[in-house]
This record gives sequence, structure tokens and C-alpha cells, in this order.
Amino acid sequence: MSVRIQFRGDTAANWTSADPTLMIRELGVETDTDKFKIGDGATAWTALPYGALVGSTLLANLDFDGYQAIEAEIKNYVETLVSSTWDGATHTVDLSGGNVHRIDLEAAVTTLTFTNPQAGAHSFTLIIDQDDPVRAVTWPASVDWNDGTAPDISVASAVYILTFITTDSGTTWLGFLSGGEFA
Repeated sequence: MSVRIQFRGDTAANWTSADPTLMIRELGVETDTDKFKIGDGATAWTALPYGALVGSTLLANLDFDGYQAIEAEIKNYVETLVSSTWDGATHTVDLSGGNVHRIDLEAAVTTLTFTNPQAGAHSFTLIIDQDDPVRAVTWPASVDWNDGTAPDISVASAVYILTFITTDSGTTWLGFLSGGEFA
């Protein structure tokens, strides 16, 4: 005996107009955009995040109970880049805005903090554009550097790429220099 499964589908405009609350793990498909959303039993359609379809098939097997893509192939994805200028003694890297941050140093930073790591996000990239003259950075105490010492980022007008990984939701960040002294 075969089993047939059909998902709810409608146009994006109709989904938005009706704004239903999908049941837990219920899949709704926008037939005109090939986007889908998975219900949690409490959140209205317009507040749920999108997934994506390619043609008429999912890109991966999904474990709806654990909200994980298994053996997924992700193509043409975009990371959010947050750019800012350090022009004072303190700076906060707010991770709720994205996982790639580019900072132009225009002053020495004596207080640097990392805030708002997103649930399930375990890493971020920090791109530092060093000034001329060189500006100092005092790293948060929550950073554990791979060799016990913060990397040297002291070449004027150079670009440095640093990676930070956490295994405990941002209490401790494992930091390392990914690349440096780019012109």
C-alpha cells in the first residue's frame, strides 16, 4: 500500500491575507514563489521564516522534529555583512544583525564586547580594517585565543580576518586569525 502526502499550498498573497497558524511541523507552500514555511503551532504565517524549494523538490531531507536539514546541499547562500566604524573607546559587535562584521578602526578600542549571539549560531567572522596610524584593540575576556595570545594586527592600512567560535552560546569564544595583512 502506498502513502500519499500532500502539503497545503496557495499564493503568497493569499497566505499573507489569511495569515493562518500552521500546526507543529505542518508545511505550507507558496505556489507562485516556490517558498515554504513550517509551522510551530503558535506563530502566524507572516511571522514564520521561509525555507526554499528548487523546482518541485526539497533540497534536503528534513528532520522536522529537530528543525535540521540532513545531507543538505546549500547553493548561492548569502551571509549578512554588518559594517561599522570604531571611532570611540568602546564598541559592541551585535551578533543579532548578522554573522559577518566589518569594522573600520578610526580610534583605539579599549572596550570591545560581543552581544546577542543567535540561537544555533556558533561562529562569526570579524573583518578589521586597520587605520594609519595603527589603532589598538582590547579584546573581551570571553575570548580564548588558540595560542593564548591575541593576534598581532598592527600593520597600518591592512585588513585582518578573524574567526570566533563558541560551544556554549557565547560565554566563551575561541578566537583565531584566519588571514591578515591584506592590502
